[in-house]
Amino acid sequence: MNTSKNILFAIIILFLSQIVNAQDGTVAPESPEPPEFDFDFEFFHQMSKEDEEELLKNLSSVLKEELKVIKDFNKQKYFELLRESQFKNIKIPFIVKRDKLIHEREKKIFELEVKTEALAAKYKAANSDEKKRIKEDLRKDLSDLFEQKEERRREEVKQLEKELKELQQSLQGRQANKQIIIERRLQELLDEEKYLVQEEEEEESD
Repeated sequence: MNTSKNILFAIIILFLSQIVNAQDGTVAPESPEPPEFDFDFEFFHQMSKEDEEELLKNLSSVLKEELKVIKDFNKQKYFELLRESQFKNIKIPFIVKRDKLIHEREKKIFELEVKTEALAAKYKAANSDEKKRIKEDLRKDLSDLFEQKEERRREEVKQLEKELKELQQSLQGRQANKQIIIERRLQELLDEEKYLVQEEEEEESD
């Protein structure tokens, strides 16, 4: 699923950035705690009416109507999309401009996915004249959805290239300072580092 791909990409980026930070001797900032949800995802399609309404109230009237069409045709898909909707509507405090743009694009992708699913459901229940119109609308929305996802992939590639460049620069820097790094680690392992610090402090005091 698209959500799984996004999570995998985020894990890769986080892993690469941690490597770079560790090699540069810097400490990566702690990630904010993920938001807590009260819903049982394993049996999400069996949620109570109250939980369902709690999620629906955060959605626009257009999304609610489209989800209703999907629910009448495919309840499992309906609950899958409803589950995903809560992640697209998370309020992120202090979000930077780049992350805001990414968040907005993800919301648009989600809305288009809901819309295409709803159109597909309408198509199956429509008469021959309506099917022609719905099919054209669906083709247009699928084209838009394709472009949005391609833009996301291009951004992912750019970010990975940036992380790779930083990692390569860090590796080159470490290689150039190989002996210094080895000596530092040797001092740490032999507990010599603290004695060297003490000697330096004593020399400064003298």
